[in-house]
Amino acid sequence: MKITISILALAAISSPALAADRTWYLGGDIGRTEFTTVPDNTHRNGVGVTLGAKVTENLAFELQLRHLGSWTTTTIVLGTQDGNVQFSTDHSFTALGASVLGIMPLSEDFSLYGRLGYARHTMRVSGQSPAARSISAHANQAFWGLGASYRVDKRLSLHLEFLKLGSPVFNLYNDYWVGGNIQQFNVGLKYAF
Repeated sequence: MKITISILALAAISSPALAADRTWYLGGDIGRTEFTTVPDNTHRNGVGVTLGAKVTENLAFELQLRHLGSWTTTTIVLGTQDGNVQFSTDHSFTALGASVLGIMPLSEDFSLYGRLGYARHTMRVSGQSPAARSISAHANQAFWGLGASYRVDKRLSLHLEFLKLGSPVFNLYNDYWVGGNIQQFNVGLKYAF
């Protein structure tokens, strides 16, 4: 499926018939990510970078790299032979995705869009105890989003978007699975060149 989406995206972007309308752009955003997992729910700040090509007035393709958030949890183990032991675990989430955008212009400067894509999520966990180790786990997941765009000038636009990044499930240890829902609200800028 990933190969098919990639081939279709490259074919559309490289099509000579669409070359006259194509506009390349770079973007960046900041967002608030909600992780709904078992046993914890958390909200974290994230950032993203985008490379995109607007093929027609109603169609664009994007590649995105997102750092969805990081946090540290602390666990206290009571009553060991060494007394109470405290250790910390660092968590970090990223996503690399490709998506197609359907764009509906409402005026010359304002438009709404929907996004459908596929992402590779990475969860990194590292402990701060003598027995701890660093682990990376990956999960592939389809995602969708809805957003609005306001063109500030000929090259610069402001975006507000909601992303439903799916429910990836990660195998962290030998059959120790962690998963949950990930969604994000973000605001960003895109610069066309």
